[in-house]
Amino acid sequence: MWEEFVSIFILPYQHESENVFMSHIQEAYWFYCDHLFTGRVTFRRFVHLVGERLRWRPESVGQRLKTFWKWCAVLPRCGGALINKQGDKVLLVRGHRSKRWTFPAGKKWPQELAVHCAVREVFEETGYYSQPSEFRFSYKHRKASYHIFLFLNVPEDFRFAPQTKQEIDEIKWVPHKHIAFWMTNRKSSQAFQRCWNSLLGCRTLLQTPKPNLNLASRVTERKENTCL
Repeated sequence: MWEEFVSIFILPYQHESENVFMSHIQEAYWFYCDHLFTGRVTFRRFVHLVGERLRWRPESVGQRLKTFWKWCAVLPRCGGALINKQGDKVLLVRGHRSKRWTFPAGKKWPQELAVHCAVREVFEETGYYSQPSEFRFSYKHRKASYHIFLFLNVPEDFRFAPQTKQEIDEIKWVPHKHIAFWMTNRKSSQAFQRCWNSLLGCRTLLQTPKPNLNLASRVTERKENTCL
């Protein structure tokens, strides 16, 4: 089974650059842990097993991983801020064995569109699939830039559930006014509040009654008044 797995999920991508190839190995690792292996194997051990199949020198695995992690650290992240129908709550997730609450988000691979990455990451981490609005906000955390799209009118009673193992431990609705209390990253909560305030401003603008600019009706009214 291992030989067949490597042949299908890993070998076809050998022509890619080293870091992109390593990203395919990482995706294969996640699939392997979620669907094929009932125990627990670390990513480092998985790469060693792949390296044996590809005839890598054992001592080269550590350097390959080090280079890959540095490359991943600067990759853009995309995700979503899910807002309920009433517009007073936002959905946050807590990572596996983590104390940090964040927006569902993850790495954007090369050639992947930001909006596609956001939809994919939201689905993988919450099980919710939808298209985001045109509103989004960005901020910087460590070496990576984050681009978070707003998903509006999300039903609160949706059964959220991560689609992968060992990634998300908890999903929770939080009042958007208290988001700074829940999120340890101040930049992300502040960027969200600015975007949310802009959205409320646009909604107010759209709901403001507009003057009647129909010239034909104005001419008709003027004629009727003249006839009277």
